[in-house]
Amino acid sequence: MNTKRKFVKNLKLSSENLKDNKSLFKVTTYNILADCHIKRPDYSYVTDEYLFKRNEEKSCRHMLLMKEIDVILSDIYLWQEIDDFYLPLFKSELKKRGHELVFEQKPYKDGVEGIGISYDESKFKLLETFSFSIFDELIKNVDKKEDIPTSVLDIINEPHVGIICTMQECSSEKIFIIADIHIIYAGYVRPSLTSLQACIVTQNINKIRKKIAAQYSIDENVIPVIFGGDFNSEPDHMPSRLMKQQKLNNMELEELKHLSYELIEGRPVKKVSSEACPLLSYFKDQLCNPLVLKSLYQQVLGEEPIITTSDGFNYGTVDFIYASPNVQVHSVLNIDQNIKDVYKHGAPTELFASDHLPLTATLSL
Repeated sequence: MNTKRKFVKNLKLSSENLKDNKSLFKVTTYNILADCHIKRPDYSYVTDEYLFKRNEEKSCRHMLLMKEIDVILSDIYLWQEIDDFYLPLFKSELKKRGHELVFEQKPYKDGVEGIGISYDESKFKLLETFSFSIFDELIKNVDKKEDIPTSVLDIINEPHVGIICTMQECSSEKIFIIADIHIIYAGYVRPSLTSLQACIVTQNINKIRKKIAAQYSIDENVIPVIFGGDFNSEPDHMPSRLMKQQKLNNMELEELKHLSYELIEGRPVKKVSSEACPLLSYFKDQLCNPLVLKSLYQQVLGEEPIITTSDGFNYGTVDFIYASPNVQVHSVLNIDQNIKDVYKHGAPTELFASDHLPLTATLSL
């Protein structure tokens, strides 16, 4: 791991909030880059020695990844792109470190990988897990499924999944919800779909929160929520806006109908299509986030990280950790300009295990 990364404290917290360090825990989101995606031409610079499958526990990437885990020492990890063949080794390494892994697989045409949530068993108790296909959840909420054209179904029929865990903090016995997602990339060309995928997860979180509230006869708003992952969208893109402002205004909705992006010199540039995206005609009601969420990095730094991903051709900020207002963020693991200057030229390398950087926040409930 690049040791230049340092934790930046949240200076906005009152002294009262800073007193009880026993209740602090770290949450990390990390896309570790599945080998099956390294086969793409974008990663032609990656040699075989970096492949998990080639050398397993002796691979450069595996050793780098384990070093990162041992330095960050997070209590909960939100993982993306865990290869199916790497899963047994990865799970056993996490187990050595006191972590249990909840995993959900998603099939791809060029390989199989999935997402997962791991947690320190000495600090947290897993109460319930809800894993789901985002496509299935989208379709489930439509009244007249038979009216949806095949062409529209083909657009949304992607193998992306979500995981939502209900957990209890052992020290305080507080119950909270934590969720993980990996949204479709496709060169940023489908902002309507990425927005819908993010919203579906928040809607499922909300259903679970209501269920817990009814079970314990409490106000649903007191149940803390943490939601992170690889959103494959930039801070000013529609999914990010929806996470922070819950819904789009009429002007934003009209923009989204014709919105796409083109990659120019490694950055997504807005492109207006003459044809409206058909998704909003059938799924507009699902384009909303019922939760009140705040970006943990933005709360501390005043902005999102300056970079979280790079494959040498494209780079940007696409990974985020959000939380409800009753989750206190004490610090975040920063990414400074020096790291960006090195990292934007591409990863994995001898310094970086993945084409994504881990984001970590220190929290209390």
